[in-house]
Amino acid sequence: MARSAVERARALLKRRKFSLAITLLESYEEYYRDDFEFNLVMGHAFLYSGDFGSASSFYKRARNIRINDSELILGQAAIFLQRGDTQKAIEYYLDVLDIDPENAVAKAALDFIRDYGEYPVIVRWYETGKLQRFFPPLGLNPLIIIKSCAAGILAGIVLGAVIYGFASVKPARDYIKGPRMNLSSLGLELSSDERESALAQDLSGTVVHFMLSRQEANRAYDDAVMYFQDGRDNACRVEINRLLQSNVSAEFKGKVNVLESLLFPEPPTFDNLLDNVSYDTIVSSKVPELYEGCYVAWSGRISRAELHDNGDWSCTLLVGYENLENFDGYVQVNFSKGLNPVPDGKKAVRFLGRVKFDDGKLKLDGISVYQPLKDGVLKN
Repeated sequence: MARSAVERARALLKRRKFSLAITLLESYEEYYRDDFEFNLVMGHAFLYSGDFGSASSFYKRARNIRINDSELILGQAAIFLQRGDTQKAIEYYLDVLDIDPENAVAKAALDFIRDYGEYPVIVRWYETGKLQRFFPPLGLNPLIIIKSCAAGILAGIVLGAVIYGFASVKPARDYIKGPRMNLSSLGLELSSDERESALAQDLSGTVVHFMLSRQEANRAYDDAVMYFQDGRDNACRVEINRLLQSNVSAEFKGKVNVLESLLFPEPPTFDNLLDNVSYDTIVSSKVPELYEGCYVAWSGRISRAELHDNGDWSCTLLVGYENLENFDGYVQVNFSKGLNPVPDGKKAVRFLGRVKFDDGKLKLDGISVYQPLKDGVLKN
C-alpha cells in the first residue's frame, strides 16, 4: 500500500532529510492544511532545520486542532528553550509530564534547565547540536548502524546513602523525662526486655525500607525522644518514619505511634520552623518517604496556578528559581482552603507546607505563604 505524503515525510525526518521533508509537504499543503499530523511534522522539520519562526507557526496550527499532545508540546517547549525563555519552557515540559509522566525528553530537559539553564550555555548547546536532545524524538536513523545505545538522556542517578539523623549526640536514658513532657507517664520508656526484643521475628506481609540492627533501632528511638524533648519535631518525625518503615516489632512500633501522636500540636511558622529539610535532600534520598509529614519552607516561582471548584488553590512551585537563575526541581503545592490574597506569579515566593506523597509523587500541603511587597530578594 502506498504511503501518504505525511508518512513519507516522517521517514525523511528519521533520515534527517529535513529540507526534503519540507519540500515534499509543501506540495501537499492545500490538501492537508487542517490535518494535525501534517502541521506537526512540518513543525518538526522546521524546528530541526533551525527555522523556529516557521516551526512555531505550524505548531500553533496543530495546537488549534489538538491541544493535549505530548509530541507537539515538546516541540513548543524546545522553541522556548532555544530562545532562553526557561520559565515558559519549564511550564511546557511540565505539561508534557502531565500527559506522559515518564517522558524521558521532558525529564532530561528539566534536569538541563536546573543544572545549566543560563542563556550562554543554551546558545553553546544549540550551536553544537546538543540542544536537539530536548527536541521531539525522530526515531533511530535507519542509515546508521548502532551497536550499542547509551541511555544518556536519563541515566539513573543514585545519590548518597539515606540521611540517618540530624545530630550525632545521643541522649541519656533519663531523657524520657525531659523538659517538654514526662513521657514515662505515657508508657514510652523502653524496658531492658523491650530493647532486647526490639526487632520483629516474622516480616511476612510487612513493607520494610530499613533493615535495622537492634542497636540501631534503640538508638533511633532514643534520638526521636531527644528531638521531641528539644522541640525539634521535624527531626523527631524522620526518626519515627525510619522506625515505622523498618523491621522493628509491632510492640515497638506501638510506642513509636504514641510518640508520633504528640508531634506538632500546632503547625510551625516561618519564624519557628526547625530542621528545615531541603528539596534536594528529599528527592535525592533512596527512600524519600522518610521525610513524609515534615514541614518545609521552600522558595521559588509560581507556575500553573489554579483555583479549583471546591475552593482549593494549587500551583506548581519551581523550587530554587526565585532569582530566575537556579532551578532545583518542581513540586505541586495545594492550599485546601484557598489563598487570599493569591500570590503574584511574577514575584519570588516562599511556601511553608507539609510534605506528603501521592502515588509516589512529592507534594506539599500548603500552610502559609510569604511574598515581599516589592520584587526583592527573599530573606532567609
